[in-house]
Amino acid sequence: MLENQKVFIKNLTSHTVGFQCVNFPVHYDLNAGQVLPVKWEHIEDTVYDKGFRYMLDNGILKIDPKTENYDKVMEELGLVEVKKKIEESLSYDEIKKMLSVTPLAINYGIIKKKLEEGSEEFKKSVATAAVELNIRDYTLNGIIKKHTGIDVIKTLELNSTPEKEE
Repeated sequence: MLENQKVFIKNLTSHTVGFQCVNFPVHYDLNAGQVLPVKWEHIEDTVYDKGFRYMLDNGILKIDPKTENYDKVMEELGLVEVKKKIEESLSYDEIKKMLSVTPLAINYGIIKKKLEEGSEEFKKSVATAAVELNIRDYTLNGIIKKHTGIDVIKTLELNSTPEKEE
């Protein structure tokens, strides 16, 4: 790999995520949706840390396909077997865009497929985004509930403030 190679890491969650290099005194924090260029030697060092690998495998962090020599980077890091899963992982903002399409029915199949194949973090993000967007679509609620166990409509009802009787 090139000496000055930068690997672009993207935070796919709706919150800040951090990781530390094992053999370098460096700590990285990525805000929600942020893409950060990280030195190759730091990624090469960190990828063997269980926590960092867990974040890649579970759709919390993603090596951005826009990284120079992407295929070679994935091969050298031993991520070829999860490459497709990593590439298909969506950020929280991308999930919100997917759920904001009107009419929502045109995305039912896409959402269902992504929930079937997605990581647990992705599934939680879909449910969280649906609650945040106040989506009360019964079909979508059924799809989300089947794959996450979260009833979005019930959550919205429980979170709403009761109206005062006069």
